[in-house]
Amino acid sequence: METYRQRWGPAALIGLAVLALPGLAHAESGNDASNTAVVVMLLVMVAAAYLLAHFVIDRLQRRLLVVAGLEYIVLGVLLGPAVPQLRALDDLTDMLPVIALAAGWVGLLRGMQLRIRALRETSPGTIRLALGDDIVAGFTVAIPGYFFLSSGILGEISSSDSWLAAGVLGCCAATGSTDPMDVVGARYEVDGELLPLLRRSARLGDAAAFVAFGILICVFHRDTESASIHLSWFEWTGVSILLGLVLGVLFRFFLGSASTQNGRFLTLVGVITFASGAAWFVDLSALFINLILGVMLVNFAPTSGQIRSTLDRTARPMALVLLLFAGALWRPPEPVRRTFAAAFEGFAQAQNAVIAIAWWVVLPLVLFIAVRYAGKRLGSAVGAWGHEFRGDLYRGLLGHGDATVAMAISMRLIYSDGGLAIDVAFTTIVLSVIIHDLVAPRLLRSLLVDAGELRKEQHA
Repeated sequence: METYRQRWGPAALIGLAVLALPGLAHAESGNDASNTAVVVMLLVMVAAAYLLAHFVIDRLQRRLLVVAGLEYIVLGVLLGPAVPQLRALDDLTDMLPVIALAAGWVGLLRGMQLRIRALRETSPGTIRLALGDDIVAGFTVAIPGYFFLSSGILGEISSSDSWLAAGVLGCCAATGSTDPMDVVGARYEVDGELLPLLRRSARLGDAAAFVAFGILICVFHRDTESASIHLSWFEWTGVSILLGLVLGVLFRFFLGSASTQNGRFLTLVGVITFASGAAWFVDLSALFINLILGVMLVNFAPTSGQIRSTLDRTARPMALVLLLFAGALWRPPEPVRRTFAAAFEGFAQAQNAVIAIAWWVVLPLVLFIAVRYAGKRLGSAVGAWGHEFRGDLYRGLLGHGDATVAMAISMRLIYSDGGLAIDVAFTTIVLSVIIHDLVAPRLLRSLLVDAGELRKEQHA
């Protein structure tokens, strides 16, 4: 029975999703029957995608050594405004608390991984590897990214927007992901200290990237003339830190009173939603504030171990929510939208659409991946200099992970009217996440093989 279900279940689910598409495309009138049909068909598609992932994606992830997530981004694109026939998530205003929760969850989890006692026991080489990889890769991408965006190659982009988009690209380039390590570890028996070293380095690197991203948001804070308070970037940074510290002091008592797993989960939902909502209300980084909140909780909350366990258990569902909304928030750069809208009017228009995609999507993506690879390679060599580490550890730190997705979504929501620079940066980041999720586990496996720490396959 199990073999039969695994063999024919996915095919039936794919067929179910395909059959749902015509109904979604047909239900475009404004009557109640059509609206009901849209809701029903959307539920069918979401259920089919979820079950398809349950039956197929986990097995493919182990067998093909890829990080699952592409299907959720595609589903988000289908449900978002990029597909006008559906547009189920066209208005995300009512979904902002969910997005804030998912993004804040990532920031809080990274903060909960920064216990002061553990950091003191961490070797200086590990910290140097993480910071070297972050700083070198980040600046290697950010500085050329600014000159590329402000050069006029892609169109008229202001210097401020160029610095903002280039800075976010640099923060996203600095991140590493532990997901490839989980995939490889689930399939192979791995011995030695290399994999734990890469895990620690990736987590420290993500935390440093969140700090840089939070300061970047303060530097480019959206002040309006009608605002009652006008602060400098340094003062906004102080507000972010103070907000995280105050919330950490307040919420440690609420979390300490939750004695069950469900109670802690519900309390965390309220805490993170409140902290993220407060951050976005004043246009600050929810990731940075939740990171500080997590540091406070892990070091001073009496039930920090139980809180960390709850966060770890729910990290994967929150990451999938982020991927779904990353697809829904995706908007092609304006020249691509304009030319693609006329692509079906003739051969010349279709040719212009292809050129627009190559110029505003493929070119920034290729340059970002190439420059990031060079920065990661150089940063790994700098971090390993003077230590016994290998100089090619960048091969295990090329994945992006949920930290990158969370920063991209935060950028999109805070600077929703950012124009061409934000559209290009967001598109580049999302596509880079997809590509690196496909190749990062195999590059990590080759590193472990070369290091002699990959023993044998545990299962097919």
